[in-house]
Amino acid sequence: YAPKQAEYMRNMYTKILHQDPDLVPALKHITWPAMSFNYGGNVVTNKHVDCMNLPQGWCAIWAGGDYDPTQGGHLILWELGLVIEFPPSSVILIPSSIVPHGNIAIQPNETRVSMTHFCPGGLARWVHADFRPMKSLSQAERQEVHGGEGNERWSSMVSLFSTMDTLISDREALKKQ
Repeated sequence: YAPKQAEYMRNMYTKILHQDPDLVPALKHITWPAMSFNYGGNVVTNKHVDCMNLPQGWCAIWAGGDYDPTQGGHLILWELGLVIEFPPSSVILIPSSIVPHGNIAIQPNETRVSMTHFCPGGLARWVHADFRPMKSLSQAERQEVHGGEGNERWSSMVSLFSTMDTLISDREALKKQ
């Protein structure tokens, strides 16, 4: 449901793997370059944004464990005014660096773990800077890596999100490539 996002991530991940042939993807069919595991029995996250993640990037959040999803473990998307039942084995995609999120605690004697797939913003900048540190770039090169300034930069990031009206044509366009 995010064809332009998937293509963006696939292209970036391919460049990373070509840059260093010794790298091996942790999961063969996952194009996010990073993942985290949260375990310990009762994983709860307070309201937060993942400010180091790629702003326009999707983050896949998976919950597992043994808990009653009607009593706890709900995903909260504060700015959207949503509290979502999130049963074990559920997955959701959100732009985690710009959408505040967290979850509700589960009941005593239940377990909840989570796994996330994401792209660090610094990694994307490094790839776009042709695998060079930002401090080594000229001001013009930095601007190009960042996709322009202000509205231009924001527009380029937002353009990676499909709408209900463009989803089918976005999918078809990628099939033709």
